[in-house]
Amino acid sequence: KAASKRRGRVANNARELESIGPRGGPVAAAAWLDSQLTLTATPKGRLTTGVHRLDVERDWLLYDPSEAESILNLKREMLDDPSTRPSVLQCDPDSLDAQEEVLEMVAKHASARYPESFRIETSRDKGGESSDVLLAIDTGEALPLVTSERKESLRSCPLEAVARLVQEDFVVMKDHVFHAGCVVSSFGRLAERFNLDLRDIHARVQGYDKDLHNPVTRFFDGLKPDRPCWRTNWALTWHPSLKPHPERYPHRSAFAEKSKQEDSTSFMLNRLEERGVGESIWLKVEYQTFRRLSRNSDCILFSIRTFVDPLTSLNGRPIAAKQLVKNINAIEPVEFRKYLGLDDDRVRTKIRLYLQDIAAM
Repeated sequence: KAASKRRGRVANNARELESIGPRGGPVAAAAWLDSQLTLTATPKGRLTTGVHRLDVERDWLLYDPSEAESILNLKREMLDDPSTRPSVLQCDPDSLDAQEEVLEMVAKHASARYPESFRIETSRDKGGESSDVLLAIDTGEALPLVTSERKESLRSCPLEAVARLVQEDFVVMKDHVFHAGCVVSSFGRLAERFNLDLRDIHARVQGYDKDLHNPVTRFFDGLKPDRPCWRTNWALTWHPSLKPHPERYPHRSAFAEKSKQEDSTSFMLNRLEERGVGESIWLKVEYQTFRRLSRNSDCILFSIRTFVDPLTSLNGRPIAAKQLVKNINAIEPVEFRKYLGLDDDRVRTKIRLYLQDIAAM
């Protein structure tokens, strides 16, 4: 019981990440590995939540104006296409109050944290009525902060409105159930996960039920509005796309489902042989934050900012490479390695040797 309680605790580590400045800026996917703050499993092979206290004013939303256009264009592409819209946007009609609160939180934070990229302006119509608008300076987008105007112009989905302005994906959980979400780059199968609880959402994640469900449930139950948290995870992908692609996770995708598991392993081994490890794989990191809403206190806002860099980006980052090796070694004896596509010892060994060479520099 004592060990179980320890696993449910929240670490107090401050995020030792290079400052991105008042206007935002690029963050390397390897930054959290560099800070040795990303840990998937304990040395004994037990999966861990790895949550830390969040400095909301500094670290909640990570904005990079240099790549905002490409990510926001991808969001617009997926949201505006009727064939892909349901795969990236799902909202329960009863979630509108919570979504309104999220919109207010994002507008307040973005304009205060990144004043050169966002500002709130007040305008008056011909009748003299005043209204506030959140202006995204880099893209020219303007979001009315008046409920009636916003609902009419944005299909009654404030969560979609804010997701179109910043690089994060957003999910609202209510009583452990997926209540609303606008998710483009971090994970797929959104329509399948909608209205599922935590256990069912993670049904395909080997080891979640055994190691993580109870600690995650306790964490959600204990989260306070004034004590938000963050965590990061990592994955190795075989394609740099931020949207679903059959080569991104060959062991999980339709590529693997339509063939034998050996075929996805052969794909990985052939790619490594043809291109080498550094040119075959990308490091994908999700920076996730958790905030309990104040007015809608039965809801938790889950934000996900996704970073994807080629594995070659670890060159010159020996600490990050060493930390990634540590993570790979920790998952080797547990089923979770299958979820990450590292079940085959030959694939794992080639990647480990590549990283160890960098770590030794």
